[in-house]
Amino acid sequence: MWTVVVTDGQGKVIGEYPWAQGSLTIGRDQSRSIALPSKTASRKHARLDLVNGMPVVVDEGSANGTQVNGATIKGPTRIDENSKVEVGEYKIALQRAMEEDDGERTVMMRPKSFGAAAPPPPPPRAAPPPPPPPRAAPPPPPRPAAPPPPPPRPAAPPIPAPSFPAPSFPSAPAMPKAADSMGDITSQFERQLQSVRAYREESQGQTLNKKAKVDALWATMIQAMRALQTKLSTDKRVLSFAISRDSNEVSVKIADAREKRGHRYFLLTRNHPEGKFSGAEKVYLREFGREDDSFDEPSKAMEELIMRIASTLA
Repeated sequence: MWTVVVTDGQGKVIGEYPWAQGSLTIGRDQSRSIALPSKTASRKHARLDLVNGMPVVVDEGSANGTQVNGATIKGPTRIDENSKVEVGEYKIALQRAMEEDDGERTVMMRPKSFGAAAPPPPPPRAAPPPPPPPRAAPPPPPRPAAPPPPPPRPAAPPIPAPSFPAPSFPSAPAMPKAADSMGDITSQFERQLQSVRAYREESQGQTLNKKAKVDALWATMIQAMRALQTKLSTDKRVLSFAISRDSNEVSVKIADAREKRGHRYFLLTRNHPEGKFSGAEKVYLREFGREDDSFDEPSKAMEELIMRIASTLA
Protein backbone atom coordinates (compact mmCIF):
# COMPACT_ATOMS: atom_id res chain seq x y z
CA MET A 1 0.00 0.00 0.00
CA TRP A 2 1.24 3.51 -0.85
CA THR A 3 0.63 7.01 0.49
CA VAL A 4 0.67 9.88 -2.03
CA VAL A 5 1.99 13.11 -0.44
CA VAL A 6 1.31 16.45 -2.23
CA THR A 7 3.25 19.65 -1.37
CA ASP A 8 2.91 23.17 -2.77
CA GLY A 9 5.64 25.53 -4.06
CA GLN A 10 6.69 26.46 -0.48
CA GLY A 11 7.11 22.80 0.52
CA LYS A 12 3.94 22.75 2.65
CA VAL A 13 2.03 19.45 2.67
CA ILE A 14 -1.51 20.10 1.38
CA GLY A 15 -2.75 16.52 1.22
CA GLU A 16 -1.99 12.83 1.86
CA TYR A 17 -3.89 10.16 -0.09
CA PRO A 18 -3.79 6.41 0.72
CA TRP A 19 -3.49 4.32 -2.43
CA ALA A 20 -3.79 0.54 -2.59
CA GLN A 21 -5.48 -0.15 -5.94
CA GLY A 22 -6.99 1.48 -9.04
CA SER A 23 -5.99 4.90 -10.38
CA LEU A 24 -5.70 8.40 -8.87
CA THR A 25 -6.54 11.28 -11.23
CA ILE A 26 -4.77 14.64 -10.85
CA GLY A 27 -5.82 18.10 -12.10
CA ARG A 28 -7.49 21.43 -11.44
CA ASP A 29 -11.00 19.98 -11.89
CA GLN A 30 -12.76 19.42 -8.55
CA SER A 31 -13.90 15.97 -9.73
CA ARG A 32 -10.28 14.66 -9.83
CA SER A 33 -9.02 12.38 -7.06
CA ILE A 34 -6.27 14.91 -6.26
CA ALA A 35 -7.59 18.46 -6.96
CA LEU A 36 -4.88 21.14 -7.39
CA PRO A 37 -6.36 24.69 -7.16
CA SER A 38 -3.88 26.48 -9.47
CA LYS A 39 -3.86 27.53 -13.13
CA THR A 40 -0.40 25.96 -13.51
CA ALA A 41 -2.21 22.59 -13.49
CA SER A 42 -4.58 21.60 -16.32
CA ARG A 43 -8.17 20.54 -15.60
CA LYS A 44 -7.23 16.94 -16.49
CA HIS A 45 -3.46 16.95 -15.98
CA ALA A 46 -2.21 13.42 -15.15
CA ARG A 47 -3.02 10.19 -13.34
CA LEU A 48 -1.31 7.50 -11.22
CA ASP A 49 -1.78 3.82 -12.20
CA LEU A 50 -0.72 0.55 -10.58
CA VAL A 51 0.80 -1.80 -13.20
CA ASN A 52 1.56 -5.24 -11.69
CA GLY A 53 1.76 -3.55 -8.29
CA MET A 54 4.25 -0.89 -9.49
CA PRO A 55 3.26 2.84 -9.58
CA VAL A 56 3.20 4.50 -13.01
CA VAL A 57 2.52 8.20 -13.82
CA VAL A 58 0.81 9.14 -17.10
CA ASP A 59 0.42 12.69 -18.52
CA GLU A 60 -3.11 13.29 -19.94
CA GLY A 61 -2.21 15.97 -22.50
CA SER A 62 -1.60 18.80 -20.01
CA ALA A 63 -0.51 22.26 -21.13
CA ASN A 64 2.59 22.52 -18.90
CA GLY A 65 3.49 18.84 -19.00
CA THR A 66 4.42 16.45 -16.17
CA GLN A 67 8.02 16.19 -14.92
CA VAL A 68 9.72 13.23 -13.22
CA ASN A 69 13.11 13.98 -11.67
CA GLY A 70 13.29 17.25 -13.66
CA ALA A 71 12.50 15.74 -17.12
CA THR A 72 9.18 16.05 -18.97
CA ILE A 73 7.69 12.60 -19.57
CA LYS A 74 6.50 11.52 -23.02
CA GLY A 75 4.53 8.42 -22.01
CA PRO A 76 3.77 6.13 -19.02
CA THR A 77 6.73 6.37 -16.61
CA ARG A 78 7.45 4.07 -13.67
CA ILE A 79 8.08 5.80 -10.31
CA ASP A 80 8.91 4.81 -6.73
CA GLU A 81 9.45 6.41 -3.33
CA ASN A 82 12.68 8.05 -4.60
CA SER A 83 11.01 9.75 -7.59
CA LYS A 84 10.18 13.48 -7.66
CA VAL A 85 7.00 14.15 -9.67
CA GLU A 86 6.07 17.76 -10.56
CA VAL A 87 2.55 18.82 -11.68
CA GLY A 88 2.44 22.56 -12.23
CA GLU A 89 3.75 24.23 -9.07
CA TYR A 90 3.08 21.12 -6.96
CA LYS A 91 5.34 18.18 -6.06
CA ILE A 92 4.09 14.64 -5.59
CA ALA A 93 5.98 11.92 -3.69
CA LEU A 94 5.26 8.29 -2.77
CA GLN A 95 5.69 6.67 0.63
CA ARG A 96 5.26 3.00 1.44
CA ALA A 97 2.56 2.60 4.09
CA MET A 98 3.61 0.36 7.04
CA GLU A 99 1.20 -2.58 7.51
CA GLU A 100 0.82 -4.27 10.92
CA ASP A 101 1.32 -8.05 10.93
CA ASP A 102 -1.03 -9.66 13.46
CA GLY A 103 0.96 -12.92 13.27
CA GLU A 104 4.03 -11.29 14.85
CA ARG A 105 2.37 -9.83 17.94
CA THR A 106 3.95 -11.01 21.25
CA VAL A 107 1.88 -11.31 24.42
CA MET A 108 3.90 -10.59 27.58
CA MET A 109 2.90 -12.72 30.58
CA ARG A 110 3.62 -11.69 34.19
CA PRO A 111 6.24 -14.17 35.57
CA LYS A 112 5.24 -16.46 38.41
CA SER A 113 7.10 -16.21 41.75
CA PHE A 114 9.14 -19.26 42.66
CA GLY A 115 10.12 -20.44 46.18
CA ALA A 116 7.22 -18.79 48.04
CA ALA A 117 4.81 -21.05 49.89
CA ALA A 118 1.25 -21.08 48.74
CA PRO A 119 -1.14 -19.38 51.19
CA PRO A 120 -3.31 -21.71 53.33
CA PRO A 121 -6.87 -22.27 52.17
CA PRO A 122 -9.58 -20.26 53.98
CA PRO A 123 -11.49 -22.04 56.75
CA PRO A 124 -14.87 -23.50 55.78
CA ARG A 125 -17.87 -21.29 56.41
CA ALA A 126 -20.58 -22.41 58.85
CA ALA A 127 -23.84 -23.58 57.29
CA PRO A 128 -26.61 -20.95 57.51
CA PRO A 129 -29.58 -21.69 59.86
CA PRO A 130 -32.74 -23.15 58.24
CA PRO A 131 -35.39 -20.60 57.21
CA PRO A 132 -38.50 -20.21 59.46
CA PRO A 133 -41.73 -21.93 58.34
CA PRO A 134 -44.06 -19.80 56.20
CA ARG A 135 -46.95 -18.00 57.93
CA ALA A 136 -50.52 -18.75 56.93
CA ALA A 137 -52.14 -15.92 54.93
CA PRO A 138 -55.29 -14.35 56.59
CA PRO A 139 -58.62 -14.84 54.75
CA PRO A 140 -59.64 -11.90 52.48
CA PRO A 141 -62.41 -9.59 53.79
CA PRO A 142 -65.87 -9.90 52.16
CA ARG A 143 -66.55 -7.52 49.25
CA PRO A 144 -69.38 -4.93 49.77
CA ALA A 145 -72.54 -5.25 47.67
CA ALA A 146 -72.63 -3.11 44.49
CA PRO A 147 -74.91 0.00 44.75
CA PRO A 148 -78.07 0.06 42.59
CA PRO A 149 -77.77 1.86 39.18
CA PRO A 150 -79.01 5.50 39.06
CA PRO A 151 -82.41 6.20 37.45
CA PRO A 152 -82.32 7.21 33.73
CA ARG A 153 -82.32 10.95 32.91
CA PRO A 154 -85.30 12.36 31.03
CA ALA A 155 -84.65 13.10 27.34
CA ALA A 156 -84.07 16.79 26.47
CA PRO A 157 -86.70 18.43 24.24
CA PRO A 158 -85.61 18.91 20.57
CA ILE A 159 -84.25 22.37 19.63
CA PRO A 160 -85.99 23.83 16.56
CA ALA A 161 -83.64 24.75 13.65
CA PRO A 162 -83.36 28.53 13.01
CA SER A 163 -84.66 29.88 9.72
CA PHE A 164 -82.68 32.51 7.71
CA PRO A 165 -83.87 34.58 4.76
CA ALA A 166 -82.40 33.63 1.38
CA PRO A 167 -79.37 35.87 0.46
CA SER A 168 -79.69 38.22 -2.46
CA PHE A 169 -76.74 38.82 -4.89
CA PRO A 170 -76.29 41.73 -7.35
CA SER A 171 -76.77 40.84 -10.95
CA ALA A 172 -73.54 40.23 -12.99
CA PRO A 173 -72.50 42.90 -15.50
CA ALA A 174 -73.18 42.23 -19.11
CA MET A 175 -70.25 40.43 -20.92
CA PRO A 176 -69.03 41.66 -24.31
CA LYS A 177 -69.96 39.69 -27.32
CA ALA A 178 -67.77 36.63 -27.91
CA ALA A 179 -67.10 37.51 -31.55
CA ASP A 180 -65.72 41.00 -30.73
CA SER A 181 -63.48 39.72 -27.88
CA MET A 182 -62.01 36.85 -29.94
CA GLY A 183 -61.31 39.13 -32.85
CA ASP A 184 -59.28 41.56 -30.70
CA ILE A 185 -57.23 38.75 -29.08
CA THR A 186 -56.47 37.10 -32.44
CA SER A 187 -55.27 40.30 -34.09
CA GLN A 188 -53.12 41.17 -31.06
CA PHE A 189 -51.54 37.69 -31.10
CA GLU A 190 -50.73 37.95 -34.82
CA ARG A 191 -49.01 41.32 -34.32
CA GLN A 192 -46.90 39.96 -31.44
CA LEU A 193 -45.99 36.83 -33.42
CA GLN A 194 -44.79 38.85 -36.44
CA SER A 195 -42.78 41.18 -34.18
CA VAL A 196 -40.97 38.28 -32.45
CA ARG A 197 -40.17 36.59 -35.78
CA ALA A 198 -38.77 39.80 -37.26
CA TYR A 199 -36.56 40.41 -34.23
CA ARG A 200 -35.30 36.81 -34.25
CA GLU A 201 -34.44 36.90 -37.97
CA GLU A 202 -32.60 40.21 -37.51
CA SER A 203 -30.60 38.84 -34.53
CA GLN A 204 -29.67 35.64 -36.37
CA GLY A 205 -28.54 37.66 -39.38
CA GLN A 206 -26.35 39.89 -37.24
CA THR A 207 -24.82 36.83 -35.50
CA LEU A 208 -24.02 35.13 -38.82
CA ASN A 209 -22.47 38.30 -40.23
CA LYS A 210 -20.32 38.76 -37.12
CA LYS A 211 -19.19 35.12 -37.17
CA ALA A 212 -18.25 35.32 -40.86
CA LYS A 213 -16.26 38.48 -40.19
CA VAL A 214 -14.40 37.00 -37.22
CA ASP A 215 -13.68 33.78 -39.18
CA ALA A 216 -12.14 35.75 -42.02
CA LEU A 217 -9.98 37.85 -39.67
CA TRP A 218 -8.93 34.72 -37.77
CA ALA A 219 -7.78 33.00 -40.98
CA THR A 220 -5.64 36.06 -41.82
CA MET A 221 -4.17 36.03 -38.31
CA ILE A 222 -3.26 32.31 -38.59
CA GLN A 223 -1.25 33.08 -41.76
CA ALA A 224 0.67 35.76 -39.85
CA MET A 225 1.27 33.32 -36.97
CA ARG A 226 2.74 30.76 -39.40
CA ALA A 227 5.15 33.40 -40.65
CA LEU A 228 6.15 34.25 -37.06
CA GLN A 229 6.54 30.52 -36.31
CA THR A 230 9.06 30.19 -39.18
CA LYS A 231 11.00 33.26 -38.03
CA LEU A 232 11.34 32.01 -34.43
CA SER A 233 12.13 28.39 -35.35
CA THR A 234 15.91 28.98 -34.93
CA ASP A 235 15.67 30.77 -31.55
CA LYS A 236 16.63 28.26 -28.83
CA ARG A 237 14.72 30.24 -26.21
CA VAL A 238 11.46 29.33 -27.99
CA LEU A 239 10.77 25.91 -26.47
CA SER A 240 7.63 25.28 -28.57
CA PHE A 241 5.49 27.11 -31.15
CA ALA A 242 2.50 25.04 -32.31
CA ILE A 243 -0.67 25.62 -34.36
CA SER A 244 -3.43 23.01 -33.97
CA ARG A 245 -4.63 20.93 -36.90
CA ASP A 246 -7.98 22.73 -37.06
CA SER A 247 -6.12 26.07 -36.83
CA ASN A 248 -8.27 27.07 -33.84
CA GLU A 249 -5.41 27.24 -31.32
CA VAL A 250 -1.89 28.74 -31.18
CA SER A 251 0.42 27.83 -28.27
CA VAL A 252 3.85 29.34 -27.55
CA LYS A 253 6.29 28.37 -24.79
CA ILE A 254 9.37 30.58 -24.21
CA ALA A 255 12.17 30.11 -21.68
CA ASP A 256 12.38 32.95 -19.14
CA ALA A 257 14.67 32.71 -16.09
CA ARG A 258 12.74 35.53 -14.42
CA GLU A 259 9.64 33.36 -14.08
CA LYS A 260 9.16 30.91 -11.20
CA ARG A 261 8.62 28.00 -13.60
CA GLY A 262 11.51 29.09 -15.81
CA HIS A 263 9.26 29.81 -18.82
CA ARG A 264 6.17 31.66 -20.03
CA TYR A 265 3.31 29.79 -21.75
CA PHE A 266 0.79 31.54 -24.03
CA LEU A 267 -2.42 30.08 -25.53
CA LEU A 268 -4.43 31.92 -28.23
CA THR A 269 -7.80 30.27 -29.05
CA ARG A 270 -10.74 30.92 -31.38
CA ASN A 271 -13.13 29.78 -28.62
CA HIS A 272 -12.87 29.74 -24.81
CA PRO A 273 -10.11 27.28 -23.71
CA GLU A 274 -12.49 25.50 -21.33
CA GLY A 275 -15.57 25.54 -23.58
CA LYS A 276 -17.36 28.34 -21.73
CA PHE A 277 -19.41 31.14 -23.32
CA SER A 278 -20.38 29.17 -26.43
CA GLY A 279 -21.82 31.38 -29.16
CA ALA A 280 -19.88 34.49 -28.06
CA GLU A 281 -17.81 35.50 -31.09
CA LYS A 282 -14.62 36.37 -29.20
CA VAL A 283 -10.93 35.45 -29.25
CA TYR A 284 -9.22 34.45 -25.99
CA LEU A 285 -5.58 34.88 -24.89
CA ARG A 286 -4.41 32.87 -21.88
CA GLU A 287 -1.06 33.15 -20.13
CA PHE A 288 -0.68 30.59 -17.37
CA GLY A 289 -0.39 32.28 -14.01
CA ARG A 290 -2.46 35.31 -15.11
CA GLU A 291 -6.09 36.19 -15.82
CA ASP A 292 -7.54 35.37 -19.27
CA ASP A 293 -8.09 38.20 -21.79
CA SER A 294 -10.86 38.29 -24.43
CA PHE A 295 -10.97 40.32 -27.66
CA ASP A 296 -13.71 41.10 -30.16
CA GLU A 297 -11.18 41.24 -33.03
CA PRO A 298 -8.48 38.61 -33.71
CA SER A 299 -6.02 41.35 -34.76
CA LYS A 300 -6.13 42.89 -31.25
CA ALA A 301 -5.44 39.49 -29.68
CA MET A 302 -2.53 38.88 -32.10
CA GLU A 303 -1.01 42.30 -31.27
CA GLU A 304 -1.17 41.51 -27.55
CA LEU A 305 0.44 38.07 -28.07
CA ILE A 306 3.26 39.53 -30.22
CA MET A 307 3.90 42.21 -27.59
CA ARG A 308 4.24 39.59 -24.83
CA ILE A 309 6.54 37.38 -26.96
CA ALA A 310 8.75 40.36 -27.84
CA SER A 311 8.98 41.49 -24.19
CA THR A 312 10.13 38.00 -23.21
CA LEU A 313 12.78 37.68 -25.94
CA ALA A 314 14.05 41.27 -25.61
